[in-house]
Amino acid sequence: MDGYIRRRGYVSNNMRTGIVSLMLLVPITMQEDSYSHEELTENIHIYEGADFEEVTKTTLFVDKSLLIKRIFDNTKHGSGILIQTPSKFGKSTNLNMVKRFFEVNLDDKGSIITSEDTKNYKIFRNNFLNIFKMRQFFARHFGKYPVVFIDYKPLSMVVTVEQMLAVFFREVMSETFSPHKYLLNDPYLWQHNRTVSWIDRDKFERFVNPELN
Repeated sequence: MDGYIRRRGYVSNNMRTGIVSLMLLVPITMQEDSYSHEELTENIHIYEGADFEEVTKTTLFVDKSLLIKRIFDNTKHGSGILIQTPSKFGKSTNLNMVKRFFEVNLDDKGSIITSEDTKNYKIFRNNFLNIFKMRQFFARHFGKYPVVFIDYKPLSMVVTVEQMLAVFFREVMSETFSPHKYLLNDPYLWQHNRTVSWIDRDKFERFVNPELN
């Protein structure tokens, strides 16, 4: 029994010593592991815009590309989808991703560019995104659709109807139609003063070239 008690006392003393040692070492360890904000963030690439290509280059990028198939499956029968989240939750970035996936890439003359040669294809391939791994879906739908992308963000700062109209036609419409400048070179579309709905060639050219206004 005495030996057992002494053994327990020996262990207890060692535990006390160990605890004291830890208490003495903790401040030293914390001091050695403390870093400045600059040191902690020097290797972190942060991007606050909505360009999907730039977002994929950031250190904290999270692959949400399967959202593309989710949206496709929920809209292929003609129904729409409404995404409501607060500001800075990635709505614009995800829409830019969806746009880059579906949009057909054309040259200045309106000829289709082979998908494998486009910047959009390289974004999905080089980052080996989840949607790229779905080979059948990717091959069937990537770069196969004409996309009209409208960004109303420039209107967020307007306060009058006059400003709204000016900004809408100068910025919103211009950004919407600029990727489709190739339509100006389509002889069939504009021949014999042919009009497309409410727009003629001269008006369309002013949309894609706002400096003409």
